[in-house]
Amino acid sequence: MMKNHHLPREDIRTIRSTIIILKNRTTSNEFRILSLFLVVAFAAANTLPMCTAFLVGQTSTLLSPAIQSKIIQESDSVHGKMRLAKEFITTENCSNDGGDNEEVSVSQASHRRFVSGKRYNMMHDVEEAIVQHDPDVIMKANEMIARLEHLYQQEGLDEFKPDVNAYNLLLNAHAKSNAKDTPQKAEQVLNDMISSETIQPNAVSYTEVIDAYARSKKSTAPKEAERILFQLMDASANEVALHLPQKKLAPTSVTCNAVIRRVDALLERSLKMYKSFPNNIKELKPTVVLFNAAIHTHSTRNAGAVGGTNAERLLRRMRAEFHLEPDTITYNSVMNAFSNSGHINAAKSCERLLNEMVENSNKAVSPNTVSYNSVLKALSKSRQQDAAGRAEELLEQMLQLPDAFPDAISFTSILTCWAKSSAPDKAIRARNLLRKMEELEHKKLQPNIFHYNALLNACAFTISDDDLHTKNALQVAVSSFTQMRRSISPDAVTYGNLLKCIRNLVPILEVRQRMTLQIFKECCKEGCVDETLVWIELQRSIPPQRIREELFSSKNDRHKTTIQWKDLPKDWTRQIVKKRATKKRKKMAPTKK
Repeated sequence: MMKNHHLPREDIRTIRSTIIILKNRTTSNEFRILSLFLVVAFAAANTLPMCTAFLVGQTSTLLSPAIQSKIIQESDSVHGKMRLAKEFITTENCSNDGGDNEEVSVSQASHRRFVSGKRYNMMHDVEEAIVQHDPDVIMKANEMIARLEHLYQQEGLDEFKPDVNAYNLLLNAHAKSNAKDTPQKAEQVLNDMISSETIQPNAVSYTEVIDAYARSKKSTAPKEAERILFQLMDASANEVALHLPQKKLAPTSVTCNAVIRRVDALLERSLKMYKSFPNNIKELKPTVVLFNAAIHTHSTRNAGAVGGTNAERLLRRMRAEFHLEPDTITYNSVMNAFSNSGHINAAKSCERLLNEMVENSNKAVSPNTVSYNSVLKALSKSRQQDAAGRAEELLEQMLQLPDAFPDAISFTSILTCWAKSSAPDKAIRARNLLRKMEELEHKKLQPNIFHYNALLNACAFTISDDDLHTKNALQVAVSSFTQMRRSISPDAVTYGNLLKCIRNLVPILEVRQRMTLQIFKECCKEGCVDETLVWIELQRSIPPQRIREELFSSKNDRHKTTIQWKDLPKDWTRQIVKKRATKKRKKMAPTKK
C-alpha cells in the first residue's frame, strides 16, 4: 500500500473524505466506485498513477479485478475523466455527519476548480489564436462554443454553459479574421444572440460586429458599421426606457471609434490613391458622398468634444484640396456633429455654419428644417444666457421658409431652452410658445406629450423672488395639465414634473403635502408610478410616516420602516410594467432582413 506522505496534505484530506463517503454508502456499485476514483484523480492530478494505486488498494475488497483494471485504463483518458465527472455530479448526496459533509465540500470544490480551469484554457486557446492571426481561428472559436455546450449538457454545470463572453470571443475571432463574408457571419451570430432566450448581447457584442464591418474593404462597409451602431443605440434606448439598473448596452467610445476610425481610414485611402497619381485620375477622386459618410461618423454622441471640429475640418478639405462643393447634407452633418459634441461653443459654431449656408444658398446648398433643428438642439444644450430668445428668433425665420418650416422637434428644442432658462417669466413664455404651435393649425404640429412635459419642466424650475412669477408658474402648470388630459394620457414623466411643480412652487407645507398626495393618487389610478421619478418625488415631499398612513390600509405595510417601489400594489405600476414588457418583447423579436 502506498504511503500517504507522498501526496500533498490537501490531497490526503480529499482522498480520506472519499473513502469515508464510500464506506458510508448503503451500496457500492461500479457507478459510485468510478465516481470516487474521479474525485481523487482530480484532487491529485499531478500524481495520478499514485492516486489510482492508492484507491484501488483501499477498495480492493469491494472491486472486482475487471473494475480495478478499468480504473487504471481510464486514468489517462481525458474523455474518461469527463464521463466519470458526469457520473459523480449526478449521484445523490450521501447522508453523513457534519464532519463528512465538510469532506464532501472539499472534494466538490476541487472539482469545480478543475472545471473553471478547463473553461479558462479553452477560451485562452482561442484568444491566442486571434493574437497569432491563425487562419483557422473562426473554426477554433466555433469548436470552443460547441465543446462548452456539449460539456454543459453532459455535466450540468453552469461553469461550462456558453455565456456572452464566450460568444463575444467568437465575434472577436470573426472581426479579426480575413475570411470571406466575415462581417455578415459575425452579424448572424449577433442576431442569434438577440433572438436567444438565454444569451443576450452586450455593448461589446455590437462593437465586435461594428469592427468586423469597419475592417472590411468593401465600399458599403461604413454604412453597414453605422447601421449596427444605430441598432445598438436603439437597444440602449430601450434599456433606459425599461429603467434597468445595469446598462449593458450603452455605446462606448470604443464602439463609436470603431466606426469613425474605419470610415476615416477609407477616406484617407481614397485621398492617398488620388494624390499618388501624377494626373489625378478622375475615377479615383473622393466624392461628396464619401466625405459626407466620413463627416457623419463624427456626429455620434460618443465622438467627444472634438467631433464637430473634426467634421468641419473635413468640410474645409473638400473645398481647399479637392475643389468639391459641399451640399446641404454636408452642412447638416457638421452642425449635427457640433450639437452632439457638448463643446462650450457648439451653438455658436452651428449658427456660423447656418449663416454660411444662407449666404451661399444655391441648388446644392439650402438650409432646411434639419439644418435649423441642429442649431436649436445645440442652443438647448448650451449655457448661453440668451439661448431661449435666440431660439425663438430662429423659429420666426423658419416660419417664413417653406423648406425649413418648423416641426415637432423644433418646438421641443425651444421649450427645452425655456426650461433651462433663468428668466423668471419662462413658464409664461413656454406656454405662449405652445399656444403658437396650436395656432399654426398644422396636423403634424399638434402638441404632444413631450411638449407638455417640457412645459411642466419649465414651470417646475421657475426661480424668482417675486411671488407673482411663482404664482403664474403654478397656474400655468395646473391649467396645462388639465388641458393636456382632455386629449393626451399623462405618463410617469408628466406626473413626476407636476409633483416637482408642487414641491417647488407651493409655499404652505400642509397645502403642498395635500396637493402632492392628491396628484399621487391620480397617478396610482393611471398606473404610472415609476421608480425613478414619481416615487422619488413623493418621498421628497411627504414624510415616510404620513405616506404609510395615507396610502396603505394594511397594518403590515403601516408598520414597515421603509416601503420600496417593488412593494407597491401592482395596479399602481401596471403601465410601467406593461411598457417594460413591450420593450422586452421588441428587443427579443428576431431581426427582420
